[in-house]
Amino acid sequence: MQPRAIVKKSARKVTNALRTRAFSANIGERGRQTTSLRSRQGDLDMRTRPIFALLVGSVSLLVALPLSGSTPTSAASGEVLILDSTVSGGAASTLAQKFVLAGKTPVLVSPATWSTMTAADFDSYDAIVLGDPTCGTLGPEAAATANAAVWSSVVDGNVVVIGTDETYHQSSGGADLMEKAAAFTVAAAGKTGAYISLSCYYHGTAAATPVPLLGGFGTFTATGVGCFNNAHIVATHPALTGLTDSTLSNWSCSVHEGFDSWPLSFEVLAIAQGIGTVFTAPDGSVGTPYILARGVAVISDILLTPATATNDLGTSHTVTATVTTNTPAPGTPVVGTTVTFTIVGGPHTGTTGTAVTSAAGVATFSYSGTAVGTDIIEATFVDARERTQRSNRVEKTWVTPAPTTTAPATTTTTTTPATTTTTTTPETTTTTTTPETTTTPIVVQLPPAPPSGELPKTGSSGMTQAFALWSLLALVVGATCVVLARRPRKV
Repeated sequence: MQPRAIVKKSARKVTNALRTRAFSANIGERGRQTTSLRSRQGDLDMRTRPIFALLVGSVSLLVALPLSGSTPTSAASGEVLILDSTVSGGAASTLAQKFVLAGKTPVLVSPATWSTMTAADFDSYDAIVLGDPTCGTLGPEAAATANAAVWSSVVDGNVVVIGTDETYHQSSGGADLMEKAAAFTVAAAGKTGAYISLSCYYHGTAAATPVPLLGGFGTFTATGVGCFNNAHIVATHPALTGLTDSTLSNWSCSVHEGFDSWPLSFEVLAIAQGIGTVFTAPDGSVGTPYILARGVAVISDILLTPATATNDLGTSHTVTATVTTNTPAPGTPVVGTTVTFTIVGGPHTGTTGTAVTSAAGVATFSYSGTAVGTDIIEATFVDARERTQRSNRVEKTWVTPAPTTTAPATTTTTTTPATTTTTTTPETTTTTTTPETTTTPIVVQLPPAPPSGELPKTGSSGMTQAFALWSLLALVVGATCVVLARRPRKV
């Protein structure tokens, strides 16, 4: 080989070696860069994974909480709801504190909140309270008037409606009235009562002025009576014990508005005695009703029973009146007096009857139902002072007789086809034939199905259960994400 060729060959080897080293160095650098990048990405990933997981968990919780919890207007046990625009002093007001004395917790809501509440919201409270805003004119009760049909639909307990400004006169007897009325309102356990004051809303109004605030209970009309001071109690209830005529009288203006019409389901609790001649109380006194109540017993010397009953159409129902006097001793029978029975409401309105009391002071009245519905019955008599006294009112419900249901006879017939069995032995053949058989029919007389009962009232629903399940799922997802975020990543 020529020297020049040897030199060229050696030069090429050196060049190739340098190129190989440069390429390897380049590859190594790129590898180190890639490894560093991956390391930084891993570090970033390890830092961001917990944040992402916590974000997911937080969102899950935020979604779950409003679904699983109660609405702000739902009540806890033992709470009463007060429309705050109708009381003076909020939770510290005299009326709110009277409910505390009755063992309840007052919850005050604004008119805006009240307006958004549903029947279920109202139903969760032990009482609905609309107080006296210290002799206010119409306006503070506006939110309650606007949705009267909603909240009144769930009131199934005791109700008191007061036609005066008891807060304004709390030092004259109004505080005592609030205390007794609050106790009466929540006296029916497991039910929602109502305390409603008309304050001075209808002071000076014309006769027969509608009261839309009470429209959910029926038709009420009011009339202004100016300022009247002679009050008289004509009904009672254990929770009202201690409330007297003197407690309600002489407030300088004890009565602001009276009632000239109201539903039969309400009784007059107190009257402005001596003003007006239209209403005669059960005890025979005359005046203008200004406090009404549902759940009280009238005060009189005649008692009508039974309080309620249900009969099939075409059958006979009997009510019994017992007349007594306090002279010479309480419970002394009134003998030989005429009792007039009158159906004042229901499908048989206008039906009357009379009977004379026996030696036990008892008179009875019977009649048959010809139309479906609920009758309201009362009885009256004229006492020794020539006053007409009225009994408590009782209810009789007439229903269509349930049809006699006889289940059809059930017949079961089973037919077994004829069978033949042949057995052959070396010397004998036996043939056995089983004749066709028919099972004797069985007749089963089924009793009629019992009438379906009313479903119990409950505070839960399918939606609530669904919300609870979603809440649980959301909590599990959030917790799982957090746990996974804390796990070390495999390298």
